[in-house]
Amino acid sequence: MSLTASRRLAGLAALTCSVWLAPTLHAGTLDVPAQYPTIQAAIVAAQPGDTVLVAPGTYLETIDFLGKGITVQSSGGAAVTTIDGGGAGSVVTFQTHETPASVLSDLTITGGAGTVHGPFALLVGGGVYINGSSPVLRDCVITGNTVANFGGGVFISETGLGTPVLIEHCVLSDNATTSAVKGGGGGLTVEHGAAVVVHSCSLLGNSTATNGGGFLVHRNSKARIASSLIAANTAPAGPGGGGRFSTGKGSAFSSFEMTECYVFDNSSLSGGGLSMVIDESFQAPSAQVRRSRFEGNHASLVGGGLAGGTDASDGVWVHGSVFIANTAGGSGGGVEARKPIHLVSCTLVGNSAPVGGGMHANAVSDLSHCIVWGNSVGQLSGATGVPEWCDVEGGAPGPGNIDVDPFFVDEASGDLHLAPTSACVDAGNPAWFPVGKDLDGDPRVLFGHIDIGADEASFPKGPWTFLGHAAAGAGGEPSLVGDGTLVGGTPMTLALSGAAANAPGWLVVGGSQILLPFKGGVMVPAPDQVLGPLGTGPSGGFAFGTTWPLGLPSGFVVTLQSWVADAGGPAGFSASNGLAAEGP
Repeated sequence: MSLTASRRLAGLAALTCSVWLAPTLHAGTLDVPAQYPTIQAAIVAAQPGDTVLVAPGTYLETIDFLGKGITVQSSGGAAVTTIDGGGAGSVVTFQTHETPASVLSDLTITGGAGTVHGPFALLVGGGVYINGSSPVLRDCVITGNTVANFGGGVFISETGLGTPVLIEHCVLSDNATTSAVKGGGGGLTVEHGAAVVVHSCSLLGNSTATNGGGFLVHRNSKARIASSLIAANTAPAGPGGGGRFSTGKGSAFSSFEMTECYVFDNSSLSGGGLSMVIDESFQAPSAQVRRSRFEGNHASLVGGGLAGGTDASDGVWVHGSVFIANTAGGSGGGVEARKPIHLVSCTLVGNSAPVGGGMHANAVSDLSHCIVWGNSVGQLSGATGVPEWCDVEGGAPGPGNIDVDPFFVDEASGDLHLAPTSACVDAGNPAWFPVGKDLDGDPRVLFGHIDIGADEASFPKGPWTFLGHAAAGAGGEPSLVGDGTLVGGTPMTLALSGAAANAPGWLVVGGSQILLPFKGGVMVPAPDQVLGPLGTGPSGGFAFGTTWPLGLPSGFVVTLQSWVADAGGPAGFSASNGLAAEGP
């Protein structure tokens, strides 16, 4: 990981582990070490509702909440207060039906070596071991814990699918599982009928020899991960560098949701950022990823950003998410659909793989309102089905698809918001029912039709939209611009510049875009009407004035382009950019 990336992660982690609430003192406060020499001694003495308040320092012990509804909290925060297990077992244990009344807060948990668990005597839960309980972990740093099998940082099992474990404002970093035979979830494992909510957390630099470097959710369990950073986790010999969700047969109650997360710089054998696989026998609600960003992840084989899919009725869904600069050694630089997967309103840009730089599908998958642009080698490959209302570089068959530079605000710096000149603005399905949110949480839809891609442009959409696809002549690419409010009966002007001087030109007008090869370039409008010839004059341009027609329905779009005779252009012509004019 680069120094810049390291500093970026450090800054984000620092924000995550800040103290959100000051400790609340009350009559039931037991002070460590002022009143009790160890944290465990205070827990033994505590009554329900009490707070065990731990002074700054390092405490060489392991603790068990003993089923008590109490809070164990530091007075100075996790940065100055540590419980070090010293390799003696799990540092913190919840195994006596603890509820959300049991709270671990503002502590660093380290040096854990785990608890022997289950009929196969697996070693799990290095930092925190949770079995049959639903406590709260808040404002903690869980770091430097190692086990052989599952949950280097935190292990959760058999909570029941009603009340989940809550992990919020925590950092799980540099935890590990080591077994290459049976194990996974370097940072976090959730299994066997457990449920968890992870909110505003950072999973950083965790590792596993098998499945799920950052986290593993499997065996009939539920997880919701929101507003979290998942970065620099590794699973070199298995799937899911950032994390893995898998169901297994008979996992009828499994579910997984990831919302507004940043999945960055993770690596694995497959699914560098995330792996989601639902067994074909699974018919419950689908796995979901919403409004998340996958950037700079790597898979040695397939699915640099994400690998997943299912044969189930609902499937794996990815909504309003960005895949940028992910890589794969085999196929699917951005996304690998091992089984069918649904991508809706996503942006796949600058990903790379030898096959399917943007996306590769082993089974028919669906794309709707997606931008797939600037990936290498190739944008889509395999059984990607028929994309609909997508912007695909090089074109793709299907209703509403376009092949136009999406014009982001600043792609070089990673800002993939749509610029006002983007052809993806307002270019989605006019019949789309306004529902959901975009990557920034803005409503879908704003100011007219749905936009293509993860961003729903938040600026009011003007009457003129730049569409690209000019064909250069001797003097470069001619430019066509428009002016006017496009209210029925009001003046409008079209101005061409940058074309060959004193040459005949034509204005092509259509009620739709066709994007078809024409005289060595691309004609953007359907040629419903051709006006001309219009002479360019000595300056290489012309101005054409008229009025916007009366009686056109609201939102009616007219597409325009100019073609000019030019010996330096392909087939003796140059062409301007396309231009869309839309009435209010």
